[in-house]
Amino acid sequence: MYGIASQWRPRAFSCLIIQFDASNFQLMMHQITIAVHGVIRVGGSSLSAARAIIASSHGRVAVGRSAFVGDNGGKANRCEEACVRMEFKGGETPRLMKADLLSPGWLNKFDLHFELPDGSVHTYETVSRKKDAVYRAALDAAAAGEDVAGDGDAVCIVGVTRAGAFVLTREFRCPVNAWTIAFPAGLVEPGEDILEAADRELREETGYAFVREADGTPTRAFRFAHPGFSTLGVTDESVALVFALVEKAGEPCTEPTEFIEAFELARADIPSFLDACADPMCVRTQIVLGMTAFGLVG
Repeated sequence: MYGIASQWRPRAFSCLIIQFDASNFQLMMHQITIAVHGVIRVGGSSLSAARAIIASSHGRVAVGRSAFVGDNGGKANRCEEACVRMEFKGGETPRLMKADLLSPGWLNKFDLHFELPDGSVHTYETVSRKKDAVYRAALDAAAAGEDVAGDGDAVCIVGVTRAGAFVLTREFRCPVNAWTIAFPAGLVEPGEDILEAADRELREETGYAFVREADGTPTRAFRFAHPGFSTLGVTDESVALVFALVEKAGEPCTEPTEFIEAFELARADIPSFLDACADPMCVRTQIVLGMTAFGLVG
């Protein structure tokens, strides 16, 4: 598996200082703090500077080490990272009393009933692709402090060509009744490896594929150790983000109900594209393109 290996699980609130360099692009979060399900990731080249940033707002920290291991043309590509364990102030947590399934379907709607610290009851509406029993089990696991994201319900592929261009899609999306701009993405099949799911979805939607070595291993491909969440205010859907070196390999193979156009976007054209694009855009796409346009990634 490609990803970030941490000696602390998310519930322990670990903090990673991340720097990764491959395929002529870097992912460096310079003194930017991102909170994702109890994990804070701060990027930068200086551990002492990062510690100061964290300590200024969160107090006590403890420092450890972890490592990223990826594939680099058949050779181990290892990048050590500094890990800072956070100790957050303990707060009272709402207690889930019960979950009522209101309407089953491809999306299942639930009412979640919580007891708040003051004793009052709060009902929250949410939807999940998970069926009733599976979703309830996931809620119970979260209450027990277990990892709620799993490997990811879906995958999103940030594909970069050898020339450094991003591979994007323009797709008609029914919920907004409009053509939208995004990185290729799709659902992961049960038991499917995340990287293989990413390559499959990329091929189906765009006709591009991972660049691979003679033995079939991806030349450049990695994922974060834990997926992120799409819209936590509405759903529990988790998405594994995969970065990969890609190339044109054939023609797309979409479903009759899918309307997708693939295109390449050169880095030099990103600022003007963002200014001129009137199509709705996926927030993950905005983040990557925006950080690239503003020079926050190399």
